Amino acid sequence: MTTPGVSEQDIYENNTPVRPWALLLGPALGLVVYLLLGNAGLTPEGRRLSGLAVSTVLWWLFEATSPAVVGIAFAVGASLTGVASTEKVFAPFGSPIVFFFMGSFFLARAIEEHGVAVHLLRRLLAFSLVKGRPGRASRALVGMTGVVSGFLNNTATAALFLPFGVALARHSFRDSQASQSRVVLGVAYAASIGGLLTTFGTAPTLIALGLLNASGKASISFVEWFSYSLPVALPLMAFLIWRGAERQPAHSAPNSAPPSGTSESEQPGEPHALSTAGRRSLALVAVAMLLLVLVSAVPALSFIGETNAILGPALLVFVLPAGSRPGPLLNWRQAAQIDWQSLLLFGAGLSLGALLFSTGVAQVLGESLRPLAIHPFLFFATLVLVMLLLTEIASNTASVTLLVPIVVATCLASDLPVKPFVAASAITASLGFMMPVGTPPNALAYGTGLVPMRRMIREGALVDLVGYLLVLATFWLWHL
Repeated sequence: MTTPGVSEQDIYENNTPVRPWALLLGPALGLVVYLLLGNAGLTPEGRRLSGLAVSTVLWWLFEATSPAVVGIAFAVGASLTGVASTEKVFAPFGSPIVFFFMGSFFLARAIEEHGVAVHLLRRLLAFSLVKGRPGRASRALVGMTGVVSGFLNNTATAALFLPFGVALARHSFRDSQASQSRVVLGVAYAASIGGLLTTFGTAPTLIALGLLNASGKASISFVEWFSYSLPVALPLMAFLIWRGAERQPAHSAPNSAPPSGTSESEQPGEPHALSTAGRRSLALVAVAMLLLVLVSAVPALSFIGETNAILGPALLVFVLPAGSRPGPLLNWRQAAQIDWQSLLLFGAGLSLGALLFSTGVAQVLGESLRPLAIHPFLFFATLVLVMLLLTEIASNTASVTLLVPIVVATCLASDLPVKPFVAASAITASLGFMMPVGTPPNALAYGTGLVPMRRMIREGALVDLVGYLLVLATFWLWHL
């Protein structure tokens, strides 16, 4: 079980035990699928890929072992079984979008290393309108978590801010378990919702957009993503903050003495001046955001590309001096702590998606689902609901990897707009709030011991429902 303050890497290490029964079940069902598809009109490569894909997705869904290991195993299997050449199978691992993610991870690591997010949070909680008012402090904490999560991986954001939420809940709402749960869940949910703001805020978004780009049929730029995400994320965040506005008896200000068992560094106390290294790291993030906007909005700058726009500032963290200490803003020992597992998982997802199209499997699936797309809104509503339910019981990254190639193929076969359907799938995959397995921030919140399962299900179901309705309304009104 995860605990507050645990790193993002710890989450994966602690939650990926080897499950022998799942390791055996995956290949067994994959072989069954391969045999059943003998008369399905697929090429031999398509049949072999179908069996491998079923085995891989089952391993991901049941967490047979580390997701990155499963992804590499898929690539090795696809190469050895002759689905495609080794070069073609492994080429997506070196895709520009993987390096785009790497650049965003380096910048986020610099922000985390130099305490920028914690500094901003402490300054917020020191405002006169918030200081000494636990109810307002909890809402400010939720809002700040959402904003930061748009630029820092949502799991890392939750791990960073949950200790503040736990301290606030235990110290200021100790007579109300409902309020304690609501504060902790508010932070966890805000990390997932805020991550929807940008193209690199959540893993499902990264994978979905990468799969769309790898299909060669369409792509969604950094700026264009806002048109899909903002109408959903902003109202949902406002709803989350409003839910935290319930008046509850509070015992002390959120910046008072630390509760037992909580370190002083985890307390939202008086802010200190941001270090030189922190200011420089924040400036590099701002430069990267500006370049991403300019590359998307100014045609004359499109030659730069989004990958270079974020890798340029990211590489500077290894060059610019920290100022407050010898050396650069980030050394390789610190940079090596980024989420390499996600990078390998992205590469595996891109490889699977590309092979589904090159072998014709995706096209066959798309044609088979074409009758469902006769009524576009019904098809859209069903797709979003299936994604929402699937991500509640399984990994959201596995859910996206499984469904997005099928969604792309079905849209192409039915003359439906591809980008809105993929964007909606990516957004919905981050809305699994009912179960700890839904998202890593959910697991972190549950691991605090302040959130009973029944309360997580009840609160999560409400947020899920609001999110589902927002996706239906905004996409149907503006994008379909």
